[in-house]
Amino acid sequence: MKKNLLLAFLALSAFSFAFAQGEIEPQLTNVQAPTNLVPYKSYQSTASTFIRKNDNLPYKFDTIGNTYYDLQTNASIGKRLYVHADGKISVAWTFSPDGVTGFPLRGSGYNHYNGSTWATAPTSRVETNERLGWPSIGLLPGGIEYMIAHHATDGGFNIMKNNAVGGTTWTTSNRILSAAPAARPIWNRSDNNGNIIHLISNYSDSTATTHPNNIRVNGLLLPATYSRSKDGGTTWDKALTILPGYDTTRYVRGGGDQYAIDVNGSTLAIVIADNLGGDVAMWKSTDDGETFTKTIVDTFAFAPYTADKIIGSNVSTNDGSVDVVVDANGNAHVFWGYSEVTRNHVDTSLFVPGSNRIMYWNEQTNNKTIIGGMLDMNGDNTLSLARGTTATLGANDAMPTGLQSVARYGNTSLATMPSAMVDAQGRIFCIYSAPFEGDVYLDDTLGSSNYRDIYITFSTDNGNTWADPQNIVQGIGYEDVFGCIGQQTENGNLHVIWQRDEIPGTNLQNNSSGNSHPTLNNTILHATIPVQAVINNQIGLGPGVSVAEVDKQNVYITTGFYPNPTSNGGEIDIFLTETSNVTLTVSNLLGQTMATQNLGKTAPGNTTINVNTDNFATGVYVYTISTDKYSVSGKMVVNK
Repeated sequence: MKKNLLLAFLALSAFSFAFAQGEIEPQLTNVQAPTNLVPYKSYQSTASTFIRKNDNLPYKFDTIGNTYYDLQTNASIGKRLYVHADGKISVAWTFSPDGVTGFPLRGSGYNHYNGSTWATAPTSRVETNERLGWPSIGLLPGGIEYMIAHHATDGGFNIMKNNAVGGTTWTTSNRILSAAPAARPIWNRSDNNGNIIHLISNYSDSTATTHPNNIRVNGLLLPATYSRSKDGGTTWDKALTILPGYDTTRYVRGGGDQYAIDVNGSTLAIVIADNLGGDVAMWKSTDDGETFTKTIVDTFAFAPYTADKIIGSNVSTNDGSVDVVVDANGNAHVFWGYSEVTRNHVDTSLFVPGSNRIMYWNEQTNNKTIIGGMLDMNGDNTLSLARGTTATLGANDAMPTGLQSVARYGNTSLATMPSAMVDAQGRIFCIYSAPFEGDVYLDDTLGSSNYRDIYITFSTDNGNTWADPQNIVQGIGYEDVFGCIGQQTENGNLHVIWQRDEIPGTNLQNNSSGNSHPTLNNTILHATIPVQAVINNQIGLGPGVSVAEVDKQNVYITTGFYPNPTSNGGEIDIFLTETSNVTLTVSNLLGQTMATQNLGKTAPGNTTINVNTDNFATGVYVYTISTDKYSVSGKMVVNK
């Protein structure tokens, strides 16, 4: 299904008008061509060339699933990736096993990494006879995994619980948090502290005769609401409640997926973005959701933004994609995609999908910072974009009749969909989606599009300064989007998942009668990324660092000893960033050397080390991989 691919730079021409398809709730109808596509100074390269390292990355991509239903969010990502304390990983996504019209078998896809291998990719949803979507995943006491997903047609949610971490037997609850009369609460974001589950969702409008249109609560149109369960989701003592200060003094309406939630102990942070004409605001609770304090993180100068309000040109706002993470000290860190909106006439609203900033704020400094964006890869101080990068095609790969273009990925910007985490050392990592300059999907019209990749940036000083972004997927000829990062590291690694497609945009938002974006089987990918490789700027495809070169770690364990435990030996996968002598040493827990193996001079890249355990008694051993500069270790269990 992939069409001709061209690696070229195409100019972006002016356009206007809007999208409308899929499970989206657009607030403004028109789009505006970017007025300034010069990248921000912190992303301008001083280097003359860039090195693509997609064949030489210190990590591998795991294919963990697929889906024909290719819309994973309208804005914010949510919690789709859970890293367990013992290094196991559980992943959820919206899944369909086929492209049948209406996706009747749509539901929650699930896969699990048991510490050594991923399970076979699923061929069916986990729900029992329910068509659901937008799952959040988490862990309850007793090792009970849960997912919460919504009914798009008539609202409400179901909770699916696993019989064990990584188990294959899921039970589906009765529907919860349904609203009468059929007001359709959907698009949940969930997190928990023990058995206390916190959930934020949004009402969706409907044109069905059985549903009331224009649902209002306290004057707010289709607002976001907060719900809480203290018993693992069985009952809800707070159901679809309005947060304090979320009212018509600053807001007109809510929007699907334009919010995020994070819990750390009894501290809860909720952020609502109110895209293209509203504040980014945070509600924080330190008592498990009993009381909240509201903070406006980013003020929209003309809130509440009503249809008759003239505001002028290019007023800064957000694109609805947000994330929030609470660190070990209880401090919140907020991330969002930047946008701009114009309204010079009552009958015309314009937004700028060419906006290029990922924004960051934390409550300790109360300062906003630009931390990411699309990169100027050729160093000419201009972002070279194909026209379809901020638009999609209509019937027969042409612009829709009477229109110049239609916005792609809803009302989001060039740099969008941040997903963030804080590790045990207080280092902050944020991934996001942005187009790649020069990687272009070429159509038969002027509607060609830059493919998107997933980028990462980080801070090691509590958000005061941020490193240049790096491209963590580098997939020429692929659309990589909907990235989610795990909330803790494991064995010095970050975990990231995303969706990969062969055509920019989505079938659900961007297809047409001419089948310009056919239904394809999209891939769900996972990567285990060494933290030190990110911090050392060893991933590549970024502007690099402006400090002197320093010695960098040159060996990583990409797959721990497998199988573990073992009765007759196993293997270890390592990655070298440079040619080096490599030695394997195995010791017992007393530090006594049991075996040594000299692998000699080993070339960069992935290498598999075979370990013979014939002479080892039953017990726990430490294996150490040493190079000329560094050593890394892990544990293996021999069971005879």
